[in-house]
Formats: sequence, structure tokens, C-alpha cells
Amino acid sequence: MLYSTISYITSRKNKSLEKELSKEYDERDALIDGKVARFSLHILMCEIFILMFITNFVVIPTNTALFVVLVSLMISQIGSRKYYNLVL
Repeated sequence: MLYSTISYITSRKNKSLEKELSKEYDERDALIDGKVARFSLHILMCEIFILMFITNFVVIPTNTALFVVLVSLMISQIGSRKYYNLVL
């Protein structure tokens, strides 16, 4: 009886601790997602401006331009997510 009472009390404390830790991780994940999205948006704007400038001098097919934008955004998202996971 004593053992079950002690284990119940400690498990209840652990559950409250787990809830607090999961809340902190959820807030951290939301912060990381926001920072990654903001960084990706800045990268996208820069790429669009560069492509607009380059297309004045060179003809670039639409599929190629969209592929370059897509690949660079995937790379920047992966890299920025890893960076913010390490920093935050």
C-alpha cells in the first residue's frame, strides 16, 4: 500500500513535469517554425529580385526558374531549421 501510494505521487509529479516540458518544447517549436518561415521569405524575395534582374539579359525557361527557386527554398529551410535548433 505504501509503495503504491508513493509511486502514484511520484508519477503525478512526473506527469505535471512532462506537461510543462512539452509546453516549453511546443513554444520552442513554434518559435523555430516562425523564424524559419521568415528566413525562407527573405530568401524567396531575394531570389525573385535576382531572377527578375537576370531575365532582362538572359532568357530563362519558367520551369527552370521555378525549379531553382524550389530547390533553394528546400535547402534554406533545412539549413535554417538545423541552425535554429542548435541556437535556440
